[in-house]
Amino acid sequence: MQVLCVHSGKIAECKETAKGNPKLPIGWKWIGDKAYSKESWNNLYYIKAVTVPIVSPAVNGNAAEMKAAWATLDEQLTDAWQHSTEAANWAAKRLWSADETRQKSQLNCPKMPKSYLYGERTWEGWSQSASAVLRTVEAAYREKRYEIIWTGSAGVPNVRYPYPYPVHNAKWKLEQESGGAMIFEARLPSGRVAVRVKTADKGGKYRLACLKHLAENPDLRGEAAIIKKHDGTVMVKMVGWFPKTIREQSGEMRVRTDKDSLLVLCNEKDEKILILNGDEIKQKITGHERMLQRWREDQKLEMRTPTRKKNKNEEDMKLACIKQNNRLDSFIKERSAQIVNHAKRRGLAKIVFDDSDKGYFSSFPWFKLKATLSQVCNRENIEFVERSSADKPNATSRKRTTPKEST
Repeated sequence: MQVLCVHSGKIAECKETAKGNPKLPIGWKWIGDKAYSKESWNNLYYIKAVTVPIVSPAVNGNAAEMKAAWATLDEQLTDAWQHSTEAANWAAKRLWSADETRQKSQLNCPKMPKSYLYGERTWEGWSQSASAVLRTVEAAYREKRYEIIWTGSAGVPNVRYPYPYPVHNAKWKLEQESGGAMIFEARLPSGRVAVRVKTADKGGKYRLACLKHLAENPDLRGEAAIIKKHDGTVMVKMVGWFPKTIREQSGEMRVRTDKDSLLVLCNEKDEKILILNGDEIKQKITGHERMLQRWREDQKLEMRTPTRKKNKNEEDMKLACIKQNNRLDSFIKERSAQIVNHAKRRGLAKIVFDDSDKGYFSSFPWFKLKATLSQVCNRENIEFVERSSADKPNATSRKRTTPKEST
């Protein structure tokens, strides 16, 4: 059987499903009855997550009815998070118990044994969500497996309540009320829930456009998740595919680190266009690290700090770390958007990123900046190329060596 891409005209061979329909190759997508190849899909759409707070249950009534609706919603969400947290911890322990233990005679880390976690239990009432939880936990375990079973530098992941509850794209929908409010409906283990999400705030205009797009295009919806933040706020994260902006572009812009500033933007001739110093965020990060170190020194056992004061210090440290993470996240998103918008105004088609020189600020989370910048470039249909020190002529490659045997 053959399938045709309606955008590029590409024809691919595919298998036939039990119902006689074509089974698309890996990477191909359906929109209605139209098929798109992997290349065409990536050229037309980009993936993005929209996170919106929950305002209230989708109930119109008096105070008593709203109070009862909130109590019912709390019970349903608590039950869902209990399901996802228990399944995540069970999966992590099951993967570790089925894995191999390092022997002294082994020279290389063995391959991970094959596992089929989904088939080891029954998941009545939430099978699709359970499958998503198991896949996520297994991917996280595989990423840390070398440190867990070989070097011993990490332990088995332990998931804390509440673990986000995933919802399959076929099990949730969005609708807009006559007054303009957006209603999110999803299927949970205890039944369906319907809640109003927040759109009337500072960023509501931007989010509302994204939510309308997901409401009007069910085929472009991805997985959703119900999340509870540290401050008790319940959020709904909806993943979807959004159309890319198509424009005529050419040329490239080079973004590199520097010993005297955070980032330097250059043209193709390596002439400086714009300098982003980042002195403020450097002072914030340095001050935060120094404050944490002084806090740790004050928590030594020899200080004999009273329990009440010690707990207060730990809470202050936790809040300071949350604030710092939010500050860093905002700074990275703002600088990424600034760089991409500058490239858009110049009509450039490529951004080349080089972070080989970290002399100005070595403790900055460069990996997060690269990931965010790559996502923004993909959204704006700009090619992102990473050029590290290994691409330079005099660069030396680093080889991963096997750790020495413990005695």
